[in-house]
Amino acid sequence: MTVALLAASVVLVGILCLLNLVLVLALAKRVRDLATAVAQARHTGTVRGGFLAVGETVGEFTARTVDGGELTRDALTGGAVVGFFSTSCGGCREMIPVFVEHARDLRDQGRLALAVVVAAERDDPTSYVEPLAQVARVVVEGHEGLLGSAFKVGAFPAFCVIGGHARVGAVSADPGEVVHAHVAASSGKAGA
Repeated sequence: MTVALLAASVVLVGILCLLNLVLVLALAKRVRDLATAVAQARHTGTVRGGFLAVGETVGEFTARTVDGGELTRDALTGGAVVGFFSTSCGGCREMIPVFVEHARDLRDQGRLALAVVVAAERDDPTSYVEPLAQVARVVVEGHEGLLGSAFKVGAFPAFCVIGGHARVGAVSADPGEVVHAHVAASSGKAGA
């Protein structure tokens, strides 16, 4: 009886080890696929979850800024940097100081920085708007807003630099990356 119990235990442990190996291999494949998707997204200029691709034209829109001004697609001249933040996104709050730093530099160069704060009705966007409004034009809108639709935003945070003719020049989830792409493009170090 003891030998049979021992043999059954060894078989059971062997089966569990094989099952564990299959699961580890499946997980490794999934991680490799995700890494490939991230690398491809960086290369093609897309943000996870959706955004206009590099070279696509921003859709038409007319929006009111928090200071009461009107903003249209025509204001998006080459070199404008646009950032999308959501009040329901934890990572967005962390990106505000980074965006503010870059937007301040752009403003000093005479370039437009636009921040779009997407807020649900129950959320107060003030803590987002106040630091952004010091250095950028700010629009507050709900989900499915005009600017979100014009840029096909599907994830937050999202940032882009606008090239000529309101076409997207670079896209990233990091404001520093799009600003560096803008600097490289304007200095002739990057392809158009």
